[in-house]
Amino acid sequence: MDSRQRAERLRQDQQDLAHLAEQSGILRVEPQGDPPDRYRLEFAGQGVGRVSSLKSEVQWIDVHRIELRLPFLYPSQPPDIHWETSLFHPNLSYSGFLNLDDVGLPWSENVGLDVVCERLWDVARLAYINLDRAVNPTARRWVEETDEIQFPVDPRPLRKIELPGARSNVVRYQRRGGATLLSGSAPEAPETEILFIDDSTLPGTTPPAAPQPAPQTRAHTQDDDVFYIGDD
Repeated sequence: MDSRQRAERLRQDQQDLAHLAEQSGILRVEPQGDPPDRYRLEFAGQGVGRVSSLKSEVQWIDVHRIELRLPFLYPSQPPDIHWETSLFHPNLSYSGFLNLDDVGLPWSENVGLDVVCERLWDVARLAYINLDRAVNPTARRWVEETDEIQFPVDPRPLRKIELPGARSNVVRYQRRGGATLLSGSAPEAPETEILFIDDSTLPGTTPPAAPQPAPQTRAHTQDDDVFYIGDD
């Protein structure tokens, strides 16, 4: 891809993210550069994190801030994703970096940044968890053991589903060029059990009230299933 084509792609991504933010009410996008090759993303919604140290208790997080950088070879190479706020998630490294392959979104040039943002929101609210590709073993153990929290911790999709043309943001993603990417089980582990939770099991489309007590845990289990939680 030459420099002109890359610039066109960057401008298209900027338009797609602006449109997504208009549809959402959860997402705020701050582009940097002309055309933008860096973004500051902010999601207003619930998650869980450890805000002081690796040994601190898990606490509720109300805002997620993420830095997204597009390397020189983008879109041949995926964006670099760094969580600036605390997030306690099995697929997020201790230093806050995220690999899209670990969260069920293998990279190709057909994947737009709006699709990436939808998956990042699913990660933030613990709607997507892949225990087979965990990079934070402490968070993995916590997910396996906790029985006081319902996943996802924020039931809202990124796009307002009542808007004309809006779609669910968890199960299916539309790639550029018409090919549909189905998210769910990891390709390398087709035998892995997948748990789906649809809209009928969620408390609605408004954000839940943050519980006051810190999350509790139960005895450790050996269940290595992948939990994939989201809209059908």
